[in-house]
Amino acid sequence: MFRRGDRYQFDLPDPDRLVQTYSFFGQRNDVGKRVLATLMAKFPDIKGPGDVTPPVGVANAYDAMQIVALGIAKAGATDGEKLREGLLAVENYQGLIKNYTRPFTDDNHDALNENDYIMVRYNGEQIEPISG
Repeated sequence: MFRRGDRYQFDLPDPDRLVQTYSFFGQRNDVGKRVLATLMAKFPDIKGPGDVTPPVGVANAYDAMQIVALGIAKAGATDGEKLREGLLAVENYQGLIKNYTRPFTDDNHDALNENDYIMVRYNGEQIEPISG
């Protein structure tokens, strides 16, 4: 598990504040509830939202793989051009981070945008959202 100071050191004005796309703390949609429950059932060290580290990595990877799976299903193949067309054909996906509507288009190749980030902080060794 990643713990503050284990690996990355940054010279920031407030090193305890970070930007990320997801937190398992607070209100979660049905996907968030299901994923956290699955993680807790599968991994005994995960006893609650603070034990999912790093939450942003879990959420980004989960949503990305689910969207790729939808793209593969739409494409009926995994080769590059067909997969590209399949990803462009994904219309909606309710993920951990957000409800994705047309996550990829000919002009937009990033399913996330500036509205998908939250400010978080360390509270001990837990990464928690900053409210307000």
